[in-house]
Amino acid sequence: MPHDVCAVVVSWNTKGLLRECLATLTAQGEAQRLRVIVVDNGSIDGSVQLVQEEFPGVALIPNTENAGFAAACNQGITLAMERYHARYIALVNSDVVVDAARIFALVRHMSEQPRVAAVGPALRLSDGRLQTGAAGFALTAWSGICQFLFVSALTHGRCRGFFIDQRRFVGRAEPVPVDWVSGACMVVCGEAIERIGFLDTRFFMYGEDVEWCQRMGRASWWVWYVPQVEVMHRQGSSGSGADPRWLASACELVRRDRGRFEYVVFRMAAAVGLGVRRVVYGLVYVVSRKEHYRRLATDMGVYAWWAIGRR
Repeated sequence: MPHDVCAVVVSWNTKGLLRECLATLTAQGEAQRLRVIVVDNGSIDGSVQLVQEEFPGVALIPNTENAGFAAACNQGITLAMERYHARYIALVNSDVVVDAARIFALVRHMSEQPRVAAVGPALRLSDGRLQTGAAGFALTAWSGICQFLFVSALTHGRCRGFFIDQRRFVGRAEPVPVDWVSGACMVVCGEAIERIGFLDTRFFMYGEDVEWCQRMGRASWWVWYVPQVEVMHRQGSSGSGADPRWLASACELVRRDRGRFEYVVFRMAAAVGLGVRRVVYGLVYVVSRKEHYRRLATDMGVYAWWAIGRR
């Protein structure tokens, strides 16, 4: 039976979160029109058994090892397009809580404009704060300077960094043209995938969504951020602690697309800006003794050390 819209959920050792994700996606109502596919990346926490026993209507691809986010997404996309003839594919992290109604709201925005390849919603953390990195703009030396060295914040977004400032668009009804949206939750047009190809598996985790969207843009497709649709993302639940792979992927994209000079400038800006953040958060923790700032200081230190130390 054809399904116009399929949701692909990639899971890796997030059983509890996966249960909540699937329960929300498959709840009554518009969920009857949504086919859900889970690609499990070799979980050892019972995630596969969870899907088989509690969600028998969900299609399951059980990998024996962690193939990486991009490769797993590609497996799900292939199944969605070949078996279910899906016109739209939603990529949904297992740590995202989104119902079918919100997926279809994103699809409606796409269906109104035939050149829109991908759309993404506003992302909120579990405590209600808007997440950094829901969408953004091209990774360049200049956007790196604006992002890392506080230029974007000081100019209220007039000098754009590579992360969109979601606070500026809360409640806005119209989509915002961007260069990329987060793979945590995004809807992609099947026709665009057929034209520009699948996610680049050279990116094991982080950066594959940015690269994919930028490839869409180079092929004259549009990418939209839709702030009217909000989704909860329990960010970081699929990993532990600060992971500099996101920064490594960003640097690699700059090196590949913009050249060696812009790559060096981007890394230098990262090293300085993240190092300053490490100091500031550390001082705030000393004054406030709030654990949140200690963790932020530690994370910023990990990122800054990566930017300084590896070449």
